[in-house]
Amino acid sequence: MRMNATLVLCVSVVFASGAFAQVAVTGAPGAKLSDLAGSPTLVTVILKATGAQDKNLKIVEIGDKYFTVESSSGEHNAYPFAAVREIKVQDGKVAAKEFRLEASKTLTEDEQKVVTRAKQRAEELFNEANNDQDIKMQAALLMTISGNEAGRDYLNTLAGTNDLKTRLAAVEQLYLADDTANAKAVLDAALASGDRKIKSAAAKLAGVIHYEAATQTLMGMVQDRSPDFMSSAGLALARLGNRDIIPVLLGALTGLDETKGTAASHALAVLGGPDLIEQMKLKLKSADGAARFRIIYVLFKLSDPLGRQLLIEDALKNPLQDTDAAVLLAQAGDNTGQRWLREKYFTRRAGTSADELEKRAVAAAALIASGDASAVTQFQELLRSEDPRVQAKACTEIGLLGKRNLVVITQATIESPNLTVALAGTRAAIAIANTEYRNRLLEWSY
Repeated sequence: MRMNATLVLCVSVVFASGAFAQVAVTGAPGAKLSDLAGSPTLVTVILKATGAQDKNLKIVEIGDKYFTVESSSGEHNAYPFAAVREIKVQDGKVAAKEFRLEASKTLTEDEQKVVTRAKQRAEELFNEANNDQDIKMQAALLMTISGNEAGRDYLNTLAGTNDLKTRLAAVEQLYLADDTANAKAVLDAALASGDRKIKSAAAKLAGVIHYEAATQTLMGMVQDRSPDFMSSAGLALARLGNRDIIPVLLGALTGLDETKGTAASHALAVLGGPDLIEQMKLKLKSADGAARFRIIYVLFKLSDPLGRQLLIEDALKNPLQDTDAAVLLAQAGDNTGQRWLREKYFTRRAGTSADELEKRAVAAAALIASGDASAVTQFQELLRSEDPRVQAKACTEIGLLGKRNLVVITQATIESPNLTVALAGTRAAIAIANTEYRNRLLEWSY
């Protein structure tokens, strides 16, 4: 099974109902996660999957599904609650809170220059893209994120047009700017549409904004034969915490349709729970091929040790699954996955086609996410590619990673005459500087 490379990166973001409350805070009697946000208190984050420990961190902010930390070097990173077993207070007490600057204000002078230029470039792209409404809307989003209200005005104007497809695309961009004022009215119309593409896109948006009123429509869609409906509606219902769809998801998980099976694995990973772990182990006994990998994937995402074991023993030895398995392992800090990716994509150089170079970008992102800073040179090389598709893909991975030290290497792509590449570079720089926007990008890219 070949998952979309960007999805492989992004499925590490797992939503678990009540995840905030399930993260234990230890090391200081009575300490709560909310006490740590904005405090200079140093903590150690201990991950579920591997027990890996990230030390000397300060918690900057807390979201619904993530919390953001700052390292001793000033680098910001976001952890999904579902991936964290424990947050340990290092000095035995919570220090008083201090004033915290927003992420963009903690950048170095050179990094801030690139981000400032990216904000300017967003407006330039908006003005240049009159013949490409999609790029113009995405540029308008970046303007909005950067505080330029002309971008929001443009998107709100489109959200009020008569063309339903355009209206839906506009409210999607507004959601990424944390503006859902117009979303529900457009969603009601789009979910009632006879256009299956519009309806599928609406289901995705309903999931990320947790639009409970769409539940009945989504339940009808997930029963449909369409693979696209399973991908959007199934995941939307999982994000809504609806466990009534589990039987449908379990059927699709081991079915013959690859798209439905992959969508079901993502949705099951989002829903989680001990009952699903047991179901996966039961199904594992009779599953093979792509269906077996989907089950292993769910087990791994739900932090069951058998998932890691089988990724190494089974999936890494299967040429149809090896890269996906190695990326999942490396993202979790597993040395086996890290070594495999380095050997295939950096030592032996698997290939120079656009497809292979995009996989190298995903490999580099997984290694950097696991703490291997040496993979930054791979991004520098990919950004020098003559293929706009490869450059854009590298920028996408950089933006989703959110590592401050990667801001400067986006500079050349920001200035690219190719609008798609320039947009990708601009988005990456702004995403690194704005954690909340990056978190929404991560969820939207799932």
